Amino acid sequence: MWMNDDSLVFFDNDCLASFLWVQRTDIIDTLFKGRIRIPSEVIREIEKLQFTPSGSRVYGDLLKFIGGHTYAQVNMLVTSETFKIYRQLTGGHFGRRMGSGEAAALAHAKQENGVVASNISVTLRTSVARMGWSL
Repeated sequence: MWMNDDSLVFFDNDCLASFLWVQRTDIIDTLFKGRIRIPSEVIREIEKLQFTPSGSRVYGDLLKFIGGHTYAQVNMLVTSETFKIYRQLTGGHFGRRMGSGEAAALAHAKQENGVVASNISVTLRTSVARMGWSL
């Protein structure tokens, strides 16, 4: 799937954290303002950094980014199709077990015809191909 100006963009942990580490979330805002979606699983993963010496700044930057209200946090109900896909991805149903944030971003993007923002595209492409999906 090619991204258009209306596509929702679901960020995984690695991608969002990369922008947080270099303090350049302004790039995300400029490119995707109003379309940024961050799964709650991704936020929880980044929250763990607050207890590390270098990661506490990244966590603080996450809080600033959240405070800017330029994104929407997305959640999934345990009875939803999104959660079913998420459980398959984290449980290794398609071969490789995905991390929580990566799986949540992919499950939401699949269900909402969105795009996954990830800096581990080779791994993601392999997983998508195993599932028989085209994104």
